[in-house]
Amino acid sequence: MEPGVLPWLRDDLTRADAHAPARLTADLHRCARELGWALVGGLYPDSLTGVQGQTLRPAAGGAAVKLLAHIDWPLLAFTDATHPAATFAPYLNPPGLTAWWQARGWLVPEAAWLNGTPDRADLDRLPPGVAKGARHLGWTRGDLLFRYW
Repeated sequence: MEPGVLPWLRDDLTRADAHAPARLTADLHRCARELGWALVGGLYPDSLTGVQGQTLRPAAGGAAVKLLAHIDWPLLAFTDATHPAATFAPYLNPPGLTAWWQARGWLVPEAAWLNGTPDRADLDRLPPGVAKGARHLGWTRGDLLFRYW
C-alpha cells in the first residue's frame, strides 16, 4: 500500500524521519541498552505484510512486548508478546517505549485507536471482499494497518 491511501498516514509520515526504517536494527539495540529491555530472538521480516517483528522483554521483569515495524515507512506499534496465536494481539503503548521511538522519528499510533473497530471510511479504502472479511474476522484498525494496508 502506498501511504497516500490513508490521508492521515500520508500527512503524519511527512513529519516522521524517512530514514528511520534503515536504522531499525541499530535503534533496537540502542533502545534495549538505554531503557533496559532485552531483545528476544532476532528481528524477523514478514514478506506478506512488509512488517518486521522483534520481541522485547524488560530486564527487570514484567510483560514482554512485540514491536512491529513497517519495512518501508517509519511506522511501528507494540503488541502483547504473550497473546495466544488464535487472534491478533492487542496493541499497547508501553510507558517509555512509545516516547523513545517517537523521539527518534518513528510514528507510533495510539493503542486505543489501533485497537478500535474500523469505521466506514477505513473499510471503504479496502477492496469489497477484504472489507467484508475484515468485518467478519473482527479486525481492528491496527490489524488492517500492520497486516493488510
